[in-house]
Amino acid sequence: MKKFSFIIIAFAMLVAFTGVVIADTGVPAVPEHQGIATTTVANVDGMVMESDATAMTLTNNPTSVMVAATAVGVAAPVNIGGGAAFLAFQQQVAQLTALGGSITWHAADGTNPAIAAGTVIIDSVMVPPGALNVNMVAGPLAGPTFGAFWAGFIANPGVTTSTINQGIHTGMLSPGQVQYSTTYGLDIVAQNGLTSMQKTNKITTENTLPGQSNLDMPLSLTFIATADGGNVHGTEDIMLDGAAQAQTTANVMLCPFGPATVGPVIPPFCNIVQAGGEFDLTVGSVTTAANERFIQTDATNPVVLNYEINVKPYSTSEGQIPAIGSASAYYKAHIQEGRTASNTVSEDLTSSEETSVSGIINGFTKKISYQSGPKLV
Repeated sequence: MKKFSFIIIAFAMLVAFTGVVIADTGVPAVPEHQGIATTTVANVDGMVMESDATAMTLTNNPTSVMVAATAVGVAAPVNIGGGAAFLAFQQQVAQLTALGGSITWHAADGTNPAIAAGTVIIDSVMVPPGALNVNMVAGPLAGPTFGAFWAGFIANPGVTTSTINQGIHTGMLSPGQVQYSTTYGLDIVAQNGLTSMQKTNKITTENTLPGQSNLDMPLSLTFIATADGGNVHGTEDIMLDGAAQAQTTANVMLCPFGPATVGPVIPPFCNIVQAGGEFDLTVGSVTTAANERFIQTDATNPVVLNYEINVKPYSTSEGQIPAIGSASAYYKAHIQEGRTASNTVSEDLTSSEETSVSGIINGFTKKISYQSGPKLV
């Protein structure tokens, strides 16, 4: 009798994505730095659970927001019962909020006979510099731009003004501002099996150079089921979202040839990249590496995000047992680039890729690399 052996081999290796655009200048560190490092080593026959979550936002906001307030309030030419007029007022408030500013108000209660009940009374106004020349949507607040509205509001008696240094916010970026956000997440559940795991998390908010990382999250894990229903399941994701207004090249690039090579201005950009992987195995070995670099003082160095997953056989003293189960990895990117200092999109790129394997896995490797900057390395 002839015996036949069938082995499903799933193997993939790919350098998935490299950004080639003049953008992603990085953001400089704040004066005080933080560092967090953990190492977890486990060798368990039973259940193992690991859950990691990191979120960070950093900005260099160089401008100040203007604030005007009054204790008595300024009556606006609109009443909360004014139908379309009140709706238009709410749209103007929402527009300024979306730009990073605000308008606080209340409705008059009718105790002042000179002001009808329900009249909108504005208590304070906050206008970021980037909104001063923005045209207001049509409505009862006076002024074709928010700058004109601001000038009219502060002209009222009893209004006092001040400036507040800006930081992280959700509205439109201020002139010269750079803001980055990043997230990292990992969840692993291993049950009814022998698990050997080493997980390291390193986070630093210092300025970094090529070869260094602000987030560095390597994982090494082996698993073999020792009872019915035994398996290990893991998901991992890393994301980097960077946006900036136009910046003067000479202010952010160390290389003295930068302005001549790149131009006097590094245009605005708005780029987001996400990568990750998933595995569900009854036996096998898994290594992953997730790291990124975006905090730096020299835009000559590109911003970097890397992700890699490697699934391979389980090694024993008698030989190797192919991994059994499923694994996948992916990336998604949306790149928006300007060409000059104006906020005009000159490049809009969306790209995604996902690879998955299942069965008896002799090898599965996927590498994803993102770089973006005036010069790549």
